[in-house]
Amino acid sequence: MVYRGCVLKIEEGFAIVLTNHAKYLKIIKKDGLVVGKEIVFVKEDIYKDKRFTVKKIGLIAAVFMIMVLSMTGIEKLNILETISYAAAVVSVDINPSIEFKINKEKKVLHVEALNTDGKELIDREFKDMPIEEAVRIVIDHAKKKQYITKDKNAVLISTVAINDDFKEKTVELKKEIEEKIQEDQNLEDINLIYVQGNGKDLMEAKKQKMSIGKYEVYKQSKEKEQNITLDQIKSMKVQEMVDKEIGELKDKKVKNKVEEKVEKGISKENNNNLEKNHKATPKPKNNKTKNISLDKIKKQQKAKKEEKKEDIQQDRENKNEEIREHKPIKKEVTKIKKEGSIEHIENKKEEKKQKIKLNQENKKEKLENRKELKKEKIEKIKDAKEEKEKIATRKAQDEENKKESIERSKENKKQEKNKEKDEKALKNKNHKKNKKK
Repeated sequence: MVYRGCVLKIEEGFAIVLTNHAKYLKIIKKDGLVVGKEIVFVKEDIYKDKRFTVKKIGLIAAVFMIMVLSMTGIEKLNILETISYAAAVVSVDINPSIEFKINKEKKVLHVEALNTDGKELIDREFKDMPIEEAVRIVIDHAKKKQYITKDKNAVLISTVAINDDFKEKTVELKKEIEEKIQEDQNLEDINLIYVQGNGKDLMEAKKQKMSIGKYEVYKQSKEKEQNITLDQIKSMKVQEMVDKEIGELKDKKVKNKVEEKVEKGISKENNNNLEKNHKATPKPKNNKTKNISLDKIKKQQKAKKEEKKEDIQQDRENKNEEIREHKPIKKEVTKIKKEGSIEHIENKKEEKKQKIKLNQENKKEKLENRKELKKEKIEKIKDAKEEKEKIATRKAQDEENKKESIERSKENKKQEKNKEKDEKALKNKNHKKNKKK
């Protein structure tokens, strides 16, 4: 499937794109992506979050990244998540311009100031607030800061349904916003102007860095052939545009409930009077009226047939235009696919080479480690043998020393015995000599 869209934000690994169908998608980051640039991409280019389930290193890295993001840029990620769940966009223009992103329940997901003045009006928390209440608070805040006065009281509100299911709710949303502003007595003199946008216009407005409401007014001015530029509309206040009747902007005050009831009462009385007059007038009973009514019916039928034919022709022309538009897109897509396939093949080759190198390096390291282990084992065996030999030599020396000591002790004993014998012999000789004398 082929997509076309405008680049809104560029992050480290991906970019956010607003498509022609008013959907926010993440795509893989590539060279040449610039914020505001219109691009064509394929389903394969859509970014998919990679999750680590086996390796502990991946888990540690993920935890580390979460810790870093919580300290530096977690708010940006939250904003991106809220954008992906948005069902509609509501913009408020005075001169401060503000954009709300809301969900299916018409509650605020995210608020963004589109200019410096808009930042002054969003100094509070709007998340999970009903959109009609958020718009009322912004307008009231603008009045307190004198962006809105009695003379300058024009407020431009525009909505774009991003989700197809929400398109039917845009009319209800308009009524709810008007009713909420009517309830506030401080906002009696507000000139509330409502403009409906679409996904393509929202994408163009993002590209031009302006609100969808002002972009719709610019489109109306082009249809009316008014000489005015985008930059002029960007810098102009809504009241200036109303005063100059740019596009379809006109003075229209938001009426209070009391004024509405009075007008409804007057209209009812007028309707009752018309019904009475209609009943009072006699109905003609002629065949001419029947013939006239039949002629009218035939004319209406012919007109309907012609309208149907014109619609069919327009549909055919639109289809032909779409086919003509899609031909260059298809060519671009085929080029992108070829380039992408070549890049993919080259990347795979590089990955294989890197894997082979890593495997070779790992094998070398393993072999070196094995050699070192063998050397260590051999050295240990040698040390053990040397220790055994030393122990054996010590034992042999000890045994020899013991033998020598035993022999010495025996010899000493013999010498002592011999001495004793010699002494006894001497004593006996001496004793015999003495006796003879």
